[in-house]
Amino acid sequence: PEVFAGLPADRLIHSAQYRTRIAGIARDEPVRAVVVGGAQSAAEMFYALHENLPQSRVTMLVRSIGLQNYQTSKFVNELFFPSFVDEFYDSPPEVRAQLLDEMRFTNYAGLAPPFLDELYTMLYRQKALGPQRSEVRAMTEVVGARVEDGDVVLDLRDRLSGKTEPLRCDLVLLGTGYDPRKPALVRELAARVGIDRVEVSRAHRVELGESAWGAVYLQGVNEETHGIADSLISVLA
Repeated sequence: PEVFAGLPADRLIHSAQYRTRIAGIARDEPVRAVVVGGAQSAAEMFYALHENLPQSRVTMLVRSIGLQNYQTSKFVNELFFPSFVDEFYDSPPEVRAQLLDEMRFTNYAGLAPPFLDELYTMLYRQKALGPQRSEVRAMTEVVGARVEDGDVVLDLRDRLSGKTEPLRCDLVLLGTGYDPRKPALVRELAARVGIDRVEVSRAHRVELGESAWGAVYLQGVNEETHGIADSLISVLA
């Protein structure tokens, strides 16, 4: 996210880099770590830090009202059937956008229910038995980030009160997702063949025009046309 753009690379760890970057920090280092994000990747980093860096103090920042379950009912699971993808693809763009928003908790912004229970139990045990090295701060967003006197300083805004306060730490871990745009290779290809907008058929094939003799297929970046199931290999098959 743009708010973290000014921080040095050695103070930031994206979830995709977690294993290799954490391995480079001594286990006995008393790191003050902040995890940003409210879904599975952020929660897994938050949980893993307790084992990987046992002397660390960890704060998790969540913009929503709190950590939530994925929607996993059998009714909701039908949204991942190929038959629903057919219906979704044929719907008007404004309807698809609305449906995607309603489907968010089936694949994003949530945690697997058993893991959520495990995480809550860990925090509860810390409160009851100590030591309390962990905290989840809900309704909190980062509005500024900078390095000051050797510390990373995050400006945190409480969404309830509107007040902003600083939080000092050593390391920021981002469970904030990925760039939603089409891959750079595809965007460059589209520009070369004169396509203003990359469009994909129901069969995941990029519409390159009548003159194209080759084919490009995309998966995992077609949510706006194929729905939230687009990342599933089973649906692609």
